[in-house]
Amino acid sequence: MLRAYARDVIDAVNASREVNTFIPALAYLYARNPTEIEVAHESRRAGQSKYSLYKLIRLNFDLMTGFTFVPLQLFSMLGMAIAACRVCW
Repeated sequence: MLRAYARDVIDAVNASREVNTFIPALAYLYARNPTEIEVAHESRRAGQSKYSLYKLIRLNFDLMTGFTFVPLQLFSMLGMAIAACRVCW
């Protein structure tokens, strides 16, 4: 997606004291009427993505936990691991 933000949204995102800034989520929080423009991206011609499966999961986990600090994330991961183990048994 290609996104354009109004100056007041950019200022609000910059003023936030988030450690892991996930810009689209913060922009949706501050924008009144967000719109997106779909772009047809070309396939990667050379090289490989630097995102491993762990990095992608970590990025999504940061988004789900709402930019909180490590203790909440640690206990959430522990809870999910226990739940996953419980389902397997």
